[in-house]
Amino acid sequence: MGESSELRYHSPVLQRAVDGLFTALVGWRAVANHLVRLSGSEAPQTTVVVLESLPEQLRSASDHDQATRWIADPIGLHRICATAVRRLIAQQAETPSLRLLADQTAGVLAGITHALNGLALLVADPARPVTRRGSLRLRVPDWLPALVNAGRAFAAIGIIALFWIVTEWPSGASAISFTAIIVILLAPRADQAYASGIAFLLGSLVNVVLTATIAFAVLPGSGAESFAAFSFIIGLCLVPIGALLAKARRPWQIGMFTAMTITFMPLLAPTNQMVYDTVQFYNGTVAILAGIGVALLSFRLFRHCRRRTARAGSWH
Repeated sequence: MGESSELRYHSPVLQRAVDGLFTALVGWRAVANHLVRLSGSEAPQTTVVVLESLPEQLRSASDHDQATRWIADPIGLHRICATAVRRLIAQQAETPSLRLLADQTAGVLAGITHALNGLALLVADPARPVTRRGSLRLRVPDWLPALVNAGRAFAAIGIIALFWIVTEWPSGASAISFTAIIVILLAPRADQAYASGIAFLLGSLVNVVLTATIAFAVLPGSGAESFAAFSFIIGLCLVPIGALLAKARRPWQIGMFTAMTITFMPLLAPTNQMVYDTVQFYNGTVAILAGIGVALLSFRLFRHCRRRTARAGSWH
């Protein structure tokens, strides 16, 4: 897609093609499940009625020329499938079972028509109709996760901001920043967000010990006043952590080493003229850990609310 302006301009056609393939799989699965549940004598009769409604071109293809036919004439197959869809929808069904099979088969073919339209775009079929782009539409398959994540972020950031205002906490801005980072960064992981947040918190705690050692034991006694010496000491910490993150494969390793890379510099808080103030260091540390803790609490609480909603929906 990045190489072709034509494909990017018609990207909604490709998206509908992918959606069509999933629609066809869902319809095919519904047909298969229904045929399994039918009685022995009813299944062949119902299947014959549906098959007779399909054009001959969709029933006579052999396996070895199937791909060739799709690529050679996708628009021709598109017209055939569209005709079959209209025929199946208009078909008179004597039983609910036949109606179900006809509708689901029509859904399979309707999904295939979208896939064929996308295939025609990819093979540059001259018979493909030029579709105008409609208005910009935000594609969200399921609004509930987006609303839950938005509500979680609003509640978590609002709580920590209110605490900052009431207590006049000097490091409240840092707490807000890390609350927002963790909530937004881990929210797409859904049920794994809380476990990933725990790994992030553990990595931050390890980083507190590491940065405290660097700030109060290594830097003051090493005379690292020059930029080169300071960079060398910092590199001795960040390079191994980055290498471990690159080699990490398990989720807890990725979360832990990601936290160490993200929180190292905010915890160390280097300045042009280093100030080794333990009160300032631990105040910033508490702010970062408090922000992460509020984010974890939001994942825990909102997860339980979502599960209760799901259980209530299942009872209905």
